[in-house]
Amino acid sequence: MRLLIFGNSGSGKSTLAKHLEKVTKIPHYDLDRIFWLDNNFQKTHPHKKSQKVVKEISFDDNWIIEGTYTHLLKAAKDRASVMIWLNKPSRECIKNSILREGSISDFRRSRINEYYDRKNGTSYKSHFQLWNSFSKSKYKINSNSYCIKFFCEGLLEHASVETFY
Repeated sequence: MRLLIFGNSGSGKSTLAKHLEKVTKIPHYDLDRIFWLDNNFQKTHPHKKSQKVVKEISFDDNWIIEGTYTHLLKAAKDRASVMIWLNKPSRECIKNSILREGSISDFRRSRINEYYDRKNGTSYKSHFQLWNSFSKSKYKINSNSYCIKFFCEGLLEHASVETFY
């Protein structure tokens, strides 16, 4: 399986990817680790270098790649067999971030809230375009409760084009 997971900050991409890695034994790649040069999120690798790394990973037989960066997701899209878009409301993303980290910075809160209005490669619009350009099996999960349903019912085994609210 070659799986792309994307969505807003705090939508649960890493949580889902780590869970699937544990269950399936398929390696998980966090695009933050490929995109950013350091853990301070201040400096990035050159875009072409990051895209090359993702493209190389995409030629493996099995992988789970998760992140927000559409330009990097596109580097693996053609080799992906399944796509999952965690398209959750901002309030759920903020709640998830607080539950995971104990608190949330004003910067992160505003970043999450700006998802639908941003005009860059981490926006709703760029994710919507990526979603529409993918013709293989895909899921759009629009709430935390359906993320749980997704796990419990083993829906990944029967992937098609489905949306869960």
